[in-house]
Amino acid sequence: MLRHLDLFSGIGGFTLAATRVGGICTQQFVEINPDAQAILRSHYPNIPIHPDIRSYTPRAGEFDLITCGFPCTGTSIAGTRQGLEHPESALWREGIRCLIQCQPKFCLIEQPEGIIRRGLRTILGALRMARYNFEIEIVSAAMLGACHKRNRLFIISYPNSLQWSNQPTCWANQMREMVERQRLDSQWLAVRQFCSSFHTRLSVRLVRGLEETEIEPEQYSEPTNSKGRIRARYLAGRTVTPPQAAIALRRILYLNSLIP
Repeated sequence: MLRHLDLFSGIGGFTLAATRVGGICTQQFVEINPDAQAILRSHYPNIPIHPDIRSYTPRAGEFDLITCGFPCTGTSIAGTRQGLEHPESALWREGIRCLIQCQPKFCLIEQPEGIIRRGLRTILGALRMARYNFEIEIVSAAMLGACHKRNRLFIISYPNSLQWSNQPTCWANQMREMVERQRLDSQWLAVRQFCSSFHTRLSVRLVRGLEETEIEPEQYSEPTNSKGRIRARYLAGRTVTPPQAAIALRRILYLNSLIP
């Protein structure tokens, strides 16, 4: 079981994906947004939440896996396009600091594909300085059955010193099988028009939790002007989608199985 530190947790997209794929136990959230904290407490009451990554210090060897979906305000096409110099996106340095202090077996960084032109080389350079190797893939939500593209770039990194019992299969070669498997278990954000108004649907499992997996998503449409709708859409838009996260987490579990 991989011990998981969820940095920039949002509303728990990585942790929900980890619950679905198995083999990963989230032990700590780090999240500053009060609304997101309330959702995390509701869904995961036994997992502690630290409110500010700038004051959080993990112990060496405390976790096996760190996930780090730092704010994409400066890196996404829809954001300011300032890159890693944006005050929120600049918090990526805190994620690297936690990586260096903890020295986990794996670190997973998630960003929109805009990071390719707005800071990817800098992040990869920092991983090299921390003596971590890495592999990169872009996972599209559309590949997994969503009605929108939402490309996300995932960086899986692990220590240079890590030894494998067998040479790992290339991630790209595993992608087709992973995608077909994940498509069968994916539910998506959607905006649907009814008559003259738009209704927004959130992922059923993010709205209702883990147990009620047979509920039709249409039951959770939120009409325009519903209380809290804008904040809910804001939080949903800033979280990693669990189906895409699951692809990267399955790759990490595969790599972990190759460690002697």
